[in-house]
Amino acid sequence: MVKYTKIAVGVGIATFLVACSESTVEYSPIVRPAKLLEVNLNSVTRDYLPGEVTASRKAVLGFRVPGEISVLHIKSGQKVTKGTLLAELEPTEFEIALKSASAYYDLDEVNFKRAQVMIKDHLISQASYDESEAAFKSAYAELKKAENNLSYTKLYAPYDGVIAATYLYDFEYAQTQQPVISFLAKENIDIEIAAPEKLLPELKKMYNGEIKSNVLVRFPVDQSKSYPAKFKDISPVADQATGSYKVRLTMPQLHDVNLFPGMAANVEITLSNQNLNDKTIIPNSAQMIENDKTFVWRLNKNFQVEKQQVSLDESGKLISGLNDGDIIVLAGVTDLKQGQQVKKWHKERGL
Repeated sequence: MVKYTKIAVGVGIATFLVACSESTVEYSPIVRPAKLLEVNLNSVTRDYLPGEVTASRKAVLGFRVPGEISVLHIKSGQKVTKGTLLAELEPTEFEIALKSASAYYDLDEVNFKRAQVMIKDHLISQASYDESEAAFKSAYAELKKAENNLSYTKLYAPYDGVIAATYLYDFEYAQTQQPVISFLAKENIDIEIAAPEKLLPELKKMYNGEIKSNVLVRFPVDQSKSYPAKFKDISPVADQATGSYKVRLTMPQLHDVNLFPGMAANVEITLSNQNLNDKTIIPNSAQMIENDKTFVWRLNKNFQVEKQQVSLDESGKLISGLNDGDIIVLAGVTDLKQGQQVKKWHKERGL
């Protein structure tokens, strides 16, 4: 409370006559209501979602020809490099087929070369020549087919990866394209989460790089360690049963933990609002221009206003001058004075 002293003064021709008594009256300082804005620069939000490990790149390998498996060179969980021989079929039948195709090819090649000479001397008809040429081309195609079929009796790793599972074993018969080996890429793994609809707008901004984000993944095998991950894709359609949206994250395969599809994961998504699109906008009603400089009224801990210089861009977004959590006055700034106390304005009913 501020004390003011009220003194009655009379004015005479030559002297001042002072009143015989003084009275003391207490006045409350005027606290003006004001619209306020809290500055939000660096606030973050965190969301925790359960996830599941999925293959970043997966292939189910099978032979392109049928036959009996002679040897399986690998086992589940084994890491292999591109080009590694994984399995073989018994090749005898295909080797015989190749020898037969090669013999027919040699015969038809000789006949065709003879026909080429004889047609020039008009010793055979054009029809006979055409038949010889067609037989030669057919024999060549059969030879290539036999060569390919023999090569198909061997199954190789298409890229560096890990054997996830084997479905057939030595001496079992494999049909054409029947799954024999499940193969996973080695370089990356994916984490699949089900995101609720309320998070979807922010997740899309993070996916598009519009806002900063920090995604960490932990695994139950060792919760003390966390690993960074990036967004891979977001499903545009919600799951009919749960109403959630499938979001896939990707990260490098770990060297200290063996991860396979189906394993559990815990995902922590940290959202930072410190970016160009989410900076606080200072409206014109809060700005005071003095000598080509911009000022605002900032509140101290006692809710007293203090003049603070700020820098804004052309659209009024804050560049510098205020800190996260600062509170400024939004309107009526010309009616305030340095150190004046304000309170938050509340709209009354009917206004």
